[in-house]
Amino acid sequence: MKTLTLNDLKRFLEKTADCDSRIWNSLVNCNLPKNRKGDIPLLIKAMSKNVIPQEYTRTYFNEIKRQEEEIREKGFKPLFLILSGDIGNYKTLMGVKYLAIKTVTEKLYPLFLTNDELLGLYNGSLELQQFTDDITYAVETKITPSRTHYEFWERIPFTAITKFYDIIMIDDLEEDAVPALEKLILQAYDTETFIIVTTNIAPPSKFIGTEDSPGLLSEKAISRLLECGIAVHVVGTDKRRGGRDE
Repeated sequence: MKTLTLNDLKRFLEKTADCDSRIWNSLVNCNLPKNRKGDIPLLIKAMSKNVIPQEYTRTYFNEIKRQEEEIREKGFKPLFLILSGDIGNYKTLMGVKYLAIKTVTEKLYPLFLTNDELLGLYNGSLELQQFTDDITYAVETKITPSRTHYEFWERIPFTAITKFYDIIMIDDLEEDAVPALEKLILQAYDTETFIIVTTNIAPPSKFIGTEDSPGLLSEKAISRLLECGIAVHVVGTDKRRGGRDE
């Protein structure tokens, strides 16, 4: 079996989805973790046909599509996707795949953040900065300590993140970062920025609560999730224990 490379993926997207250099650069520079060779394992795995089991793709992506259609039928625009559930069941890879597909097909500017990065941006220990390449005009995203200063970077305050990005993924959200997510949800609703969340907080109803238990979010954020949100509960035994890698 041939291992997919970034060049393979680039050629495939150029051929099948009209992915131009601007969109390609925005995807590979959206802060997805890179290895020492400069490759982006999450992106490569997410877009490979043989990494996420087909039954996962069929089941969960069909469910996402069904909920998207329900939201549109009510006259709203889907803005939030929460992939919650059991550990080791491809939530991150499915989230990255969804991010990549929307980025390429809808010509969006994406951003990928871990739980700790979201917290750092929220409490001010990290800064989000953009740099525009004079040749490609691609936007690279860098997260650096707040004291670092480069004259050619544009600093983005937490309160303006959704004004700069069309789609943002928060990976492995934990309860300590829920207040930061709430602020992002309120921003995203106003700017129509799509937010993807992967989390082990399950079931999804924990975010909005029940009659017997309050939700993790405020009523204002819950209202927006109920109007424009897609909730998918991913279940199964930990695939990492069986030698599969998420």
